Amino acid sequence: MSEYMLGESALAEAAGPLKTFFEKLAGSDGPAWLGAFKRFLRKEDPWPTLKFRSLKRVTLGRYRNVDSLKGVLARVQDANGVRIGDDAMSMIDMMSFVPLGGEELKLDLVGVQVMELGFRKPTTLFEVYKRAREQGWRLCPPEVGPLLRIGYLDQQLGKELFIAMEPIEVPGKGALIFLLSKTGNPMDWSYESQLQAVRKHGASCHPGDWFVFVAPITF
Repeated sequence: MSEYMLGESALAEAAGPLKTFFEKLAGSDGPAWLGAFKRFLRKEDPWPTLKFRSLKRVTLGRYRNVDSLKGVLARVQDANGVRIGDDAMSMIDMMSFVPLGGEELKLDLVGVQVMELGFRKPTTLFEVYKRAREQGWRLCPPEVGPLLRIGYLDQQLGKELFIAMEPIEVPGKGALIFLLSKTGNPMDWSYESQLQAVRKHGASCHPGDWFVFVAPITF
């Protein structure tokens, strides 16, 4: 059999997998597949073991609208020492276009440090998101911020968690993302769990920053 015929045979055999691959690239998980393909070309493990810390599972769709979500937040503030910043509340008010009601969807959340994505110097939010998508992480829907604040009251003291999400444009404040933090004094058991809004512009993502993503896709 000639080399030409061998080449034709290999191409014919690859047609099916290539079609499937292009369909994967065109799907919502396309960045993860493209990152895996680039690692394959570099003779690296296409799907390496990812370093992350499992945080919590949240359920989307439990609240009919933003008002019902805000009602739960108000009760948590009164009973559990939670503080919602003014800008964070403005972000929640602007989530009215998000379909919170309907079928429930469970999301497993993970925490990852910027340095674990390969950055040793401050970088931009865009680059953090780009690298995370290539590794299989997904951005959080915006309602993950308040939902995680409700369900993660045992957050480690002093550890800030930025929600990896598409920023929400707040008039007069700019494009903001949610930030979860916890402050207090262990000596007298006085704690405050906070949900704030921050603007991550320019090279403001530092190697030690923690971001919350939706858990990596497994294949």
